[in-house]
Amino acid sequence: MTTRSILIAGGTGVIGRRVVPQLVASGHRVTAVARSAAGRAALEGLGAIAVDVDLFDRSAVARVAREQDVVVNMATHVPPSRQALLPWAWRENSRVRRLGSANLAAAVLAGGASRLIQESFAPIYEGAGDQWIDLMQLTLRRIAVVGSLSLLAGNLLVAQSRDDLIRMRWIMR
Repeated sequence: MTTRSILIAGGTGVIGRRVVPQLVASGHRVTAVARSAAGRAALEGLGAIAVDVDLFDRSAVARVAREQDVVVNMATHVPPSRQALLPWAWRENSRVRRLGSANLAAAVLAGGASRLIQESFAPIYEGAGDQWIDLMQLTLRRIAVVGSLSLLAGNLLVAQSRDDLIRMRWIMR
C-alpha cells in the first residue's frame, strides 16, 4: 500500500475521531485540523499531527493543503440536540459547509492535494407513512437495502479508481 499524507478537516468530530486512528494505523501521515487546544491534544493522542487552521482563511487552508496528497473534509458544527430544531441553530454548520468546504476545494484545485474527499450524510430508510421510524425495529429487508446501496457505491468507487482508492469504513456505535 502507498503511504499518503492526508489532511483531515473535522478530525475531532464523531466520524473524524474514528477515521484518524484507522488512517494512522494503516501507515498514513495524518494531519488534522482542530479549533481548540484540547482538540489538538486529542488528535495528537490518536497519532495525528494536529494543526490550528482557520477553515475560513483561504490562504491558510491553501498552505496546509499544499503539503498533502489527500484532503478529507468532515468539518461540521452540529448544534446540540436540544437546539437542533431552532431556526438559527444550524447557521454555523451551514457556514462551515459552505465557506470551509469551498476553501478546501479551492486549495486542492490550486495545486495542493491531488484528491478531495467530501463527507456527506443522507439517511436512507423505507417510508413509514405517518408513523415514526424506530431504528431499533428495522426489518432485515430494510437493513439489507441499505447494505446493498453501500456495497453498490463501494463497487462503483473501485471501478472508477482502482489504483489510488482510499477506502474509509466505520461503524457508528
